[in-house]
Amino acid sequence: MKASIPFEDYLVPKLKDSKYADEYIDVALETYDEDQDLDALLFILQSVVRAQDEDKKVTEKIYWAFKKRGILPMLKKSLRPRYKYALEYLGLSTQEVAVDSSASHHFVVNEASR
Repeated sequence: MKASIPFEDYLVPKLKDSKYADEYIDVALETYDEDQDLDALLFILQSVVRAQDEDKKVTEKIYWAFKKRGILPMLKKSLRPRYKYALEYLGLSTQEVAVDSSASHHFVVNEASR
């Protein structure tokens, strides 16, 4: 029998490659457009953010994808704690674009400046 490794041990090193991570995000968003499985999408995006060491470019891409699909307002209004946590983890829980120096994953968006 072949030895196996945990999925995250296989995936995270691949997601450290920003080109692979971009493609992974694109496929995840396309899949979401088809199945509307928000829990799966958030799980995938959190994996990418973690693997990319919470890079601002990744967070901004996720923000614009959420905005385009109307996901962000839905998450902000949700009563489900998991969604609120996901927004915070993805750095999408506040109102203006800035880097919070106390936590590298907190990038915030000011929709009024767009």
